[in-house]
Amino acid sequence: MADSTKRSKSKLKAPKKEEVKEEEVEMEDDQIDADESQIEPSNTPAEPKLKNLYKIQSAFKTLYVGGPYEIPSNEKILITANDTSIEIVNIETGAHEYTIPGEASITAMVCSPQGDLIVARSNAIIEYFQLQSLVDALSNEDRARNKTTNLEPSETWKGSKSMISALAIEDTGCLIASASVDGQILIWDRRQHHFTHNYTNLGPIRALKFTYLRDADAPAIPTTEVSKSRKDKRKRGSDKPSTNAMRHGAEPSLLAAGDTGIVFTFRLFTKVDSKLTDHLSTITSLDSIPIGHPHPASMHATSPSGDSKLDFRSELDQGGVGVTAGRDKVLNIWNFQAGLKLKTVPVYEPVEAMALMTFVISEKKRKSTFRVAVTSGESGNLNFWDISQAKKLFDFSDAALNVGVSQMKFLPESQRFVCVTAEQNFVFFQVKVENGDGDFPKISVSKIKTIVGYNDEISEIKYVPDSQASEIILATNSKQVRHFNLKEGSWDLWEGHTDNVTCMDVGKWNEFILVITGSRDRTARIWDARTGEVLATLKGHTDDLGSVSFGKFGSQYLATGGNDSIVKLWEMKRTKNLVDGSKVAVSSIKSIKAHNKEVTCLSFSPNGRFVASGSHDRAIKVWDAKDLTEIGSMLGHKRTVWGIQFSPVEKCLASVSADTTVKIWNINDFTCLKTLEGHNGSVLRVSWLTVGLQLVTTGSDGTIKIWTPKTQTCNATFDEHTDRVWGLCISDDEETMITGGSDSLVNVWRNFTEIQASLDRKKEQELILAQQTLDNSIHNKQFARAIQLAFALDQPFKLLSIFDTVFSEDVHAHQTIQKAIAGFSGVQLEKFLGYCRQWNTNSRHAFTAQRLLKIFFETIPAKSIIDIPGIKNLMEGLMPYTDKHLGRIDRILQSSYLIDFTLIRMNTLLPQDNDAFKLKVENESEEANNDMEEANNDVEEEE
Repeated sequence: MADSTKRSKSKLKAPKKEEVKEEEVEMEDDQIDADESQIEPSNTPAEPKLKNLYKIQSAFKTLYVGGPYEIPSNEKILITANDTSIEIVNIETGAHEYTIPGEASITAMVCSPQGDLIVARSNAIIEYFQLQSLVDALSNEDRARNKTTNLEPSETWKGSKSMISALAIEDTGCLIASASVDGQILIWDRRQHHFTHNYTNLGPIRALKFTYLRDADAPAIPTTEVSKSRKDKRKRGSDKPSTNAMRHGAEPSLLAAGDTGIVFTFRLFTKVDSKLTDHLSTITSLDSIPIGHPHPASMHATSPSGDSKLDFRSELDQGGVGVTAGRDKVLNIWNFQAGLKLKTVPVYEPVEAMALMTFVISEKKRKSTFRVAVTSGESGNLNFWDISQAKKLFDFSDAALNVGVSQMKFLPESQRFVCVTAEQNFVFFQVKVENGDGDFPKISVSKIKTIVGYNDEISEIKYVPDSQASEIILATNSKQVRHFNLKEGSWDLWEGHTDNVTCMDVGKWNEFILVITGSRDRTARIWDARTGEVLATLKGHTDDLGSVSFGKFGSQYLATGGNDSIVKLWEMKRTKNLVDGSKVAVSSIKSIKAHNKEVTCLSFSPNGRFVASGSHDRAIKVWDAKDLTEIGSMLGHKRTVWGIQFSPVEKCLASVSADTTVKIWNINDFTCLKTLEGHNGSVLRVSWLTVGLQLVTTGSDGTIKIWTPKTQTCNATFDEHTDRVWGLCISDDEETMITGGSDSLVNVWRNFTEIQASLDRKKEQELILAQQTLDNSIHNKQFARAIQLAFALDQPFKLLSIFDTVFSEDVHAHQTIQKAIAGFSGVQLEKFLGYCRQWNTNSRHAFTAQRLLKIFFETIPAKSIIDIPGIKNLMEGLMPYTDKHLGRIDRILQSSYLIDFTLIRMNTLLPQDNDAFKLKVENESEEANNDMEEANNDVEEEE
């Protein structure tokens, strides 16, 4: 390419034919004059091997579309609801581990302290799963990823007459509470398989929480209390409560809250219920402090009348204190035991999510416990509140939360908390607590991981340069740019655009790795790929951007095209601030109206001298990259051009279109060289492969195809997407390929061409060796071994010839075949019967097949025959042809009587001097006549 660039002064003119001929003649003369003994071996590199097989190495699918989620107490896995399926994700790696399919949508879920999962579905069915086996299998590196497990629920029951909206489970795992949308709460005894309590007319419930409450004036309830009457047993629960059912003399109780703004408390043993009515709107979050944990701070509780009544320290020592938050913009702190509100804290925004965190600090042989409530809502800001002082500590913001927070959960084991955003992403934060200067410790928060639950439609994917194919950038149906580390399984969400990102490209400039994105906000932005910081914003388009492209070889030029039919050329310049990574000076060099309709794609040539554009007007145009002077145009596509790319080595360009074709264009004269057809819908993306010898294309039919343009053949087709494939990127070494599309699925493909070729060669060698062993066994008359080898090699006709040889040459044929098939498994027996069925359809082989069937049914027990897979279909295929063959034998037998009769009547053929022979023939003749008469009588009777 460099030579052609030096040779060509006029823009893109082919070298003269005369020059080519002179070079060829000089080469021939040199070869003739050269002494053959002095010619050295050629160092020309071998031609690259064509690729024809990529396999999925890992896949990142939709994990969460909103609704419930859970994290078990071991904090190793994230369990999400994906419509009807349960998805299990490894929190540490971010990898999807399992899918548990279901029949109805999931409406609620909760994990027991033992790590089991309880799920409620839209048909009001409650399912109980034991997940320990799946969690233990996460450490097995040989296990296949992304597999669907056949795990079945250990228990299933009907939970309500209407849809269940919330679930809760008691610490011992014995009691389960379910709330339905019709305002009913049922408490189930899982061991006894019946409900023990029924509460109705409560309104829609959003939050349920089991806790332990006791009346300060009442004596502690004994843990051995037994209800004797059967009716009382149904109301109270088990007649033999667990010794763990009581905690410090307190009884298990249930807290419930929802759209009515009322907090309900239900004491399950004493049946003392109460209503706390202080919220003015929907209560979205509810949590309580475990009993028996002292708190160092003090606060005075107030009765509803405002009089000081209780000491907060003593109440916390006894437990039973909790927090509720809702859309009325307040945070209420309650004494659930006394049924009193302790404090109302204004938060000044509707609260959609709240988590109660507990920290224990050891200082001078003394442990101090601190509790902090974290609230958030539509703004995405995290507000931290000191429960003991009922005051705000600080707030925290992160770009990943700007879309709003819908749910939140505290993970006490790792001192983390997770926020679920409005775009179905899980953002994990680490909380670090240190001794502070005052009474309250110093708390710091840092983001550690983001797991994307739903990518929506993926419009573009690019590798980050110099990342060893471990980092990718995605543009989705979102205003956020998504950066994903494939090795760590961690996502970063970059904020900057104010509308959805539609296109992107990556490039290197000097020592910087840059990402450029175009958006529907009519701007393009340049990002630092290492930090996710916006370095520059490009403005000037009057409509949505449709394509962006960096120049090659570290060029300072880049181009943008939009729905305004404009192509703009930009130049980046180093500034003083650029050294700090803060800004890039970008100026617009030229803008032209490039097409009659929207610009859909742009591509720079490998040497950076030219830029090509494609459009909805079906035209492809080539421009000078310095001043956007039009060099030529290519017409031939019948519909929108969706993708173009210059060849890395030849003067040609590949384009794909909505007319289902792929075209290769000659840049010298702008003519079409090849047209490739094979996609069943629009072809959306194209990329060169194998040093320009192959092409990869993606289509709206969900397929990825590999082509060899020289032979106009399709080498491979991969069908692992269910919708349009918009994203395609290939690593520099071409060993990894990533695709993504409208199905929200990101597939990571690995080149298996060489591996498969090696396996094929090994298999071929094994086949040759096995074939030689088979021939040797036949030659040595080791028929039993030969039968087993032919059967293993799946050679039915070879096997048939062996059986024919056994029956003709082996005097112990019956025993030999019995020995060969006696050790067959059920699948092998099915295969053997299949062969017999096939041979039985041909009259030439039917006799052998029938003899084999006789040996088969004599050798294999009836029970084993019944257990053969597909035995019914096999027998249905054997019986009709067997009846046909038996009928043919009967007809031959009857016809043979005519021959006997004819021979007997031909006396001239009999010897005259052999009386004994004559007597024998007469007897046989008489018997034949009798048989003929009987046969005729039978025919007459049948008629």
